[in-house]
Formats: sequence, structure tokens, C-alpha cells
Amino acid sequence: VGRLWPSVAAGPVLAVAGIGWLMGFPGIVSGQEWLAALFSPMYGMSQYSDYETVPGRLTTAQAVWLGALAVGAYVLHSAKSRRTRVAALLPVALGVAVAIAVMPHDRYLPRAIDPVAQELVCTTDAPKVCVARVHSSLLPDVTPRARQALALLAKLPQPPAEAHEDTTTWDREIPEPRPDPAGIALMTIQVDDRSHLASPNDLVPQIVARVFSNQSRCPDGLSSSVVRAATYWLVGTEPPAEPGFDDGGEWNNQVRQLWQSLRELPEAEALARVTAVREGALNCADLDEIVRGK
Repeated sequence: VGRLWPSVAAGPVLAVAGIGWLMGFPGIVSGQEWLAALFSPMYGMSQYSDYETVPGRLTTAQAVWLGALAVGAYVLHSAKSRRTRVAALLPVALGVAVAIAVMPHDRYLPRAIDPVAQELVCTTDAPKVCVARVHSSLLPDVTPRARQALALLAKLPQPPAEAHEDTTTWDREIPEPRPDPAGIALMTIQVDDRSHLASPNDLVPQIVARVFSNQSRCPDGLSSSVVRAATYWLVGTEPPAEPGFDDGGEWNNQVRQLWQSLRELPEAEALARVTAVREGALNCADLDEIVRGK
């Protein structure tokens, strides 16, 4: 293009035009994510979990298209005549045709999961703690916190004996709810920008709350305020304010009141109610009545 338009403005104009293409093309082909991802790779490539990878057919299609574009650019750069310059369009057109044929033509791009990144890496001693291989560097940070949660949960009947990272990946449609594995406490591992464990102080309450709530078994969910109050009574700390609720302080105050009511009971009675909350969660019962002793 610089040979066709020998100007100092050629480079900056093409750079801005390229960015505009990457940002604007997805809107032109709205509803055809596969086509947008082929010609504007910044679109449709967001990963919803750390176990995802780029689909092989998408990589191949992009390689064909970009390779053809490079060949066309070389022919254009080397062209000595107008006819040769026009011929530079041939490899580009051929590359587009082959790339479109290779791409999966689904409305939404298929989400490819890397099974090696997803498989579990575990401690050699008990109680066993396992994380996904992609998070294996975090195992030393996760293990003491996961074992602390298991020790707290040991006060309940039929407590989990192991803690595993939940490597479940969800498709675009919500699957049928299913119970957590028996004897295993599941946890979600999140990584911060420095590849460290994000919010490490929240991991213990998260594991305990997951065992209490069992929300994957109850399709309608459970009383989140009761689960949070029971969780932090077992953890032994005051529940921090949870942002993001529409009623704001009202919900947080309810959690704090439930937690305080448990603290005011004799430990044996409070533990009995917390145990009842756990059993009620297994049966998707009304937890509000349980925690109030009704």
C-alpha cells in the first residue's frame, strides 16, 4: 500500500484503519461469531475458564487467512506492473475461501477444553487437596487453607475428607443441576494479575459455604443469608459486608443478626442448628426456619 500511496501518512492511516476494522467488523457480521473471529481475532476469543484453549479449526483458519494475506502483500510489494498488482488479490481471495471452509460455521464458537490443564494435581499426604494442573503452582498456597476448611467441617456429620478444585465448565446453556461428589469439598480457584491466589482469605469461607449451600443440587437455590451466617459461625469470624446486593445494608444486617443469634446460643445448641442447616441444605429445606430453631 505504501508503494501505491507514497506518503508519510500511509503508515498511521493504515494503523488506525486496521484498529477500526478489528473493532467494527464484528458489528457488521452481527450474529455470526465464527466469521467475526476469523477476520477480527479480538472478537469471540474471551475465555470463560482457565481450562479453555483456542479450537484447532479456528487456529488453522486464521493461519490460512493470515498466510494468504502475507503472500498477497509480498506479491503486491514485488509487483512491477499493474497486472501483477491485481494478481496479488488471487492468494488473498483463495485464502479467504479456504479459511471460511475450514472454520466451524456455528453461530457461537465451540469452546475447546484442554484436558491436560483440567486434570487434577494432588498432595501426596492426607487430607488430600487437589487443584487443576493449570493452577498447580498455587497448590502450596491452597493446601493449608483447604485443610483448615476441612478441619472446621469435621464438626459436622458426614464431613468431606478431601478438597478438590471444581473444574466444571459450563456450556452456553445452563445444564441440569447435579449434586457435589460425596466426601469431597469443592472450591473455586481464582488467580490474580500476578499469578497468585486471588483473595486468599476468602478461600476458607468459600469452601465451607459450598458444603453448606449445596446449590448445585437445589435448582431454586437456598437462603443465602442463612448459609452465610452458618458459614461464618463455623469459621469463627464476623461475616464481612457483601457488596452487590440490591437491598445493600438490609441483607448484610440480616446476615449479621442471624450470625449474632448463633453466637449467643450455647456452643452445643448453635452447632446443632448449624448441623441442621447442613442437613436441610441436602434436602433443599427452608433454612430460615431451621436457623431460628423452628
